[in-house]
Amino acid sequence: MTPKVPGTERRFSGAIIGDKPYAGRGGLLLVGPGYLASTPDPTGVAFRREVPPTLTPLRVRPPYWTDPDERPDYTGRVQVLECEDNGVPVLIATHRKHMPWVLGALKPTGVRHGGRP
Repeated sequence: MTPKVPGTERRFSGAIIGDKPYAGRGGLLLVGPGYLASTPDPTGVAFRREVPPTLTPLRVRPPYWTDPDERPDYTGRVQVLECEDNGVPVLIATHRKHMPWVLGALKPTGVRHGGRP
């Protein structure tokens, strides 16, 4: 999957799931040049929780039935980005059409696209 670097801020549905302070904060993701944040605010202004630079994307994959219950489904059109933040697993789930924007907002790495390892 080819990352798309957002030139301006974009806001869309999604979830960050994991044992980190920026996870589980609403159902919207905000992406911009060099940042990704979550918020419950539909305007994207209040309660923003930006992910730190320590969040490392690992691979994009389809959803697994073992994923946490709070992962959205988008009627079968969800993709999951597996990440790690200082050894803690973090998942970012959004509609597959938005995943290139999520990847473009994070630092570049060798993210793989695929199914189970």
